[in-house]
Amino acid sequence: MEKRGITRYQLYKETGIAPATAYRLYEDPTWIPQVGVLNKICDTYRIFPGELITWIPPEETS
Repeated sequence: MEKRGITRYQLYKETGIAPATAYRLYEDPTWIPQVGVLNKICDTYRIFPGELITWIPPEETS
């Protein structure tokens, strides 16, 4: 959401999600929100879940 210029405050005010949830979305890239939260974000900003979630491959150890 930061890439879109949406602040934590805007995110929770516009979507109706809890402020703590908005904060966690910004601060913990490993946290996966519940489906209801994803739906609220996608419905509000008219985006697909794939635009919010990315796969980061694990680091390979030698």
